[in-house]
Amino acid sequence: MRETIPIGSLLIPNEYMVRNSNHPFGIVMEVKDDLWGESYRVFLTTGFDKWITYDTIRDLFEVHRL
Repeated sequence: MRETIPIGSLLIPNEYMVRNSNHPFGIVMEVKDDLWGESYRVFLTTGFDKWITYDTIRDLFEVHRL
């Protein structure tokens, strides 16, 4: 079972994102459990507020918990 990323966690772009010239930071705002597992509502510094999966967060960001 995978761990839950807590609300308020800071998401910092990982090496892949930096190499591809993407530098959005994010904050986990909300967590919900749906058909495909947990989804996280993330506010990104690019102005986007979107729902993304645990795997997407782990692939693109380093998670810094409170």
